[in-house]
Amino acid sequence: MTIKAGFISSAPGWHWIRQFPNSEPVWNGVEFSFEGDFADCDIVFVYDAIPDSVTERLVAKRCMFVASEPPSVKVYDTDFLSQFDCILTPDLQTPHRNRRTGPLGLPWLVGAYDADGGQSSHPMTYDDFRDYRPSKSKLISAVSSNKAFTPGHRLRLEFVEKLKSYFGDNIDVFGRNINGFSDKTEVLSAYHYHIAIENSAYPHYWTEKISDPLLTLTYPIYYGSQNIGDYLDNRSFTAIDINDPDSAISAIKKITDANIAEKSRIHLDEARETILKQYNIFNILSDYAQELCVSPTVKRILTAEKKYIKKKTRKDRIIKIARKIFR
Repeated sequence: MTIKAGFISSAPGWHWIRQFPNSEPVWNGVEFSFEGDFADCDIVFVYDAIPDSVTERLVAKRCMFVASEPPSVKVYDTDFLSQFDCILTPDLQTPHRNRRTGPLGLPWLVGAYDADGGQSSHPMTYDDFRDYRPSKSKLISAVSSNKAFTPGHRLRLEFVEKLKSYFGDNIDVFGRNINGFSDKTEVLSAYHYHIAIENSAYPHYWTEKISDPLLTLTYPIYYGSQNIGDYLDNRSFTAIDINDPDSAISAIKKITDANIAEKSRIHLDEARETILKQYNIFNILSDYAQELCVSPTVKRILTAEKKYIKKKTRKDRIIKIARKIFR
């Protein structure tokens, strides 16, 4: 029997369909819907946020929330999360009766944008990546945005500056106000190696920072999830610690000198298959759908996080006014 699953996110216009084989939104007996009324769905998945346009009109029989950010970037409101039967989050401190940890399967960004940097009307798909074998003519690439509002952002910026100083013309650094690009294929496809640096280092939390290079068969030199080896073959990447930049740079030099990318071709192929299938967000969610749809249904109307925050702010103001009046 096919399970019907609704999927809604903070990016409702995103081309999620590209992550399915043949661009058909069915995975492991679960049929996903991305728009319309989800009232007849067996389960509704909410990724990151409920858009204002559907808040208090989104009906769900069963529902699960998937966080998109680590706690260093965003802490989700606990009352907002309480309306879900289950949550998937890297934040081990989040209180919830059914909190799960594990890979989030965050969406791929490579191959998603057109030459003007806008969302492509013909993005690269699951099927495109499965057979993608770009020619490699350049050595190392790195991406560094100018974000600096978390310690992780600042650490990345400092490390990339040291990389540029050490490797010179052997590394190409891209990013805002540095060396602009339209799509990540420009910074990955032609390169043997990519310095993949997450904005934080939490267990179980890894993103397109490592999945995108693997999709283009670019060997990732990675800083981020502390247990990434639990999910990906250690022969398909090398982990570094940018808190010790000298050792990290020395490791990168040894890797490139030893031609590890070329020697790891078969492992890169296998890792890409793992990204496409096992850690595809819709494979992950289909497993949760199979598990959660055994439980009885409890129909409820889902409300956006913003509404909960507004209610709390209003309540806090009333309490402050009351204290002033009755003190």
